[in-house]
Amino acid sequence: MRFFLHLIPGRKLESARLELLKVLKTRENEIRRGRLVTNQGLPKYLFFSDLLSRVLYWSQSYGGQATDLIKEIRICIIKEGQSQRKIAKEINESLTQMIIVTITIWGFVYFSKSFVAGNTQNVIYLKMASMHLLGVAFLMIAQRVVRKRVFIGYPELYQSLYGVYCLQKVGLSFQACLREIPLSEVWQLPKKFSPIKLELEDLLASWKKGVPPSQGLKWLLEEVDFLFTQDLEKSQRAQALQKFLTLSFFYLPSYFIYLGSLFQGLMVT
Repeated sequence: MRFFLHLIPGRKLESARLELLKVLKTRENEIRRGRLVTNQGLPKYLFFSDLLSRVLYWSQSYGGQATDLIKEIRICIIKEGQSQRKIAKEINESLTQMIIVTITIWGFVYFSKSFVAGNTQNVIYLKMASMHLLGVAFLMIAQRVVRKRVFIGYPELYQSLYGVYCLQKVGLSFQACLREIPLSEVWQLPKKFSPIKLELEDLLASWKKGVPPSQGLKWLLEEVDFLFTQDLEKSQRAQALQKFLTLSFFYLPSYFIYLGSLFQGLMVT
């Protein structure tokens, strides 16, 4: 199961994730040895810390077995971290490519000044630098807007579905689960999640009649994961287009502006 929670992963987020994974492994081993494990002292990482706290509390209250759930949540956190790193890698690659292009252009400017006679006005350099800065700003803003639009709804959807899945597995009833994990945000999600919402409605209706929802919720989470994978690929295609547009409208024109001023200076001399 993977999903997207933060648009730009940070070091603090990664550090919190690793710390929580370490604590989870320790708690899991303690439960296997029959020790009493409390829900106190869990490192804060997104919504997982709160969910784990509830799982530990209610498993002790209802006598449910939390070991398997803790293992599932730990695996989910690991996969979520992999998605975060993949997105961070794409962001870093985009910036690196722009930096390489910038260095190449300004390197050409430097060497052409050394070997070719002629003067280029400072205003040309200012125009080039401005276009490069605008290009980077355009790329970063465009990528952020696309990620926001593509991945909208996943945090709320996954948090709600996985919360209900975990709490019903430790023994909470239908009404108790919905009190702990309200689903109001799920019903307000964008149209692309309509099939998920319809399936969830059917699961909840069956649960009211006494049919356990565990397997159905698991399949539903896998379907959400599949949708996320598709949207991640869509984001990657959009990112490639944004890089092309940045090069076409900001970097190449700046290069041609310099070439034009260079040839004009040569003709004058």
